[in-house]
Amino acid sequence: MLDFIIVDIKSINHEIYTKYTKGDNAIVLKNLEIIKDKIPDITIRIPHIKDYNNIDDVVSSMKYLEKLGY
Repeated sequence: MLDFIIVDIKSINHEIYTKYTKGDNAIVLKNLEIIKDKIPDITIRIPHIKDYNNIDDVVSSMKYLEKLGY
């Protein structure tokens, strides 16, 4: 069983996430909901990625994750 995990979310903004990763963040966000109460220690990083996001995007992602209970 996992007791610690680090997640690098990039952005909760679908456009930013897709532009940077070429993937879909819906899976990541759903997984964060699933593991929230199952793993005791979760660290989530939301990096500022030059040419992809700005501080407002990072803050928006933080607020979203806070609403999820992080």
